[in-house]
Amino acid sequence: MKNLLTRILSGSIYVVLVVLAIMTIRYTPILFLVVFGLLTALCLWEVYKVTQEGDVMSPLFTIIDILGGVGVFLAFFLMYSGTADTASGSRSFWMLPIIIYLLVRVPLQLYSPITHAVHSLERSFYGIAFVAVPMGMANSICAVGSPMMLLAIFILLWVNDSGAYLVGSAIGKHKLFERISPHKSWEGFWGGAIASIVVAAVLGSYMGQYFPMSSNDIPLPLWGWIGMGLIVPIFGTLGDLSESLLKRTVGVKDTSHIIPGHGGFLDRLDSFLMACPATLVYFILLKTYF
Repeated sequence: MKNLLTRILSGSIYVVLVVLAIMTIRYTPILFLVVFGLLTALCLWEVYKVTQEGDVMSPLFTIIDILGGVGVFLAFFLMYSGTADTASGSRSFWMLPIIIYLLVRVPLQLYSPITHAVHSLERSFYGIAFVAVPMGMANSICAVGSPMMLLAIFILLWVNDSGAYLVGSAIGKHKLFERISPHKSWEGFWGGAIASIVVAAVLGSYMGQYFPMSSNDIPLPLWGWIGMGLIVPIFGTLGDLSESLLKRTVGVKDTSHIIPGHGGFLDRLDSFLMACPATLVYFILLKTYF
């Protein structure tokens, strides 16, 4: 009972912080910048912690890579917040954090043992590609869609997780990807996907005005919501499986134990890391062709 209460409390704090950060971004971006920047740093730390090798330079590389990953998130923030233009008068200013990271990180590899060089760079850029870039795209969702559409992604992911767990636990028999995640089933996947589509349809039908497609408060059509309700669970599941592959490769159950009862932040955000870029592409296509 105590473990359940701890799990509920820690999960609730996480949800409240994410929701508040998103809902206040139109008034002040500070909370969003702090919360999502911190989530980026923590997820990167977990990735680099479980993949750390014996190279004596690894601790230094980990620090630089985490700072670089946060810099990538910050670059997306600057690009879409308008800060890049006002701060320097140049649209290229947003690239500065990425440029600094590359100019520092790659030359430092010269001081690492040759036997670790390639793996060390792979480890560094894996974290950037899998964590920092998708987290940065949360800024893109807010700009191309709206902050509330970013919240909608999280809502659909949470619904999908709950539906997949309940249906999979009750009737799950056919393994989805047993080699990587033996507890996931096709029944659970479709249970989560159907729940996500239903909730997306409800949001589009009854609350569409609160979830505009753009800053001009243009609503997403119902068929667009249904499409989003399918895209989010598909790519969310791929993100979950991708993180499961990482954990199986390095032989760990959880990436960390920072969140009591839940494991690590990467365990909570793995689905988002694939669902966010996929939904961004979906929004871009919708705004371009429809």
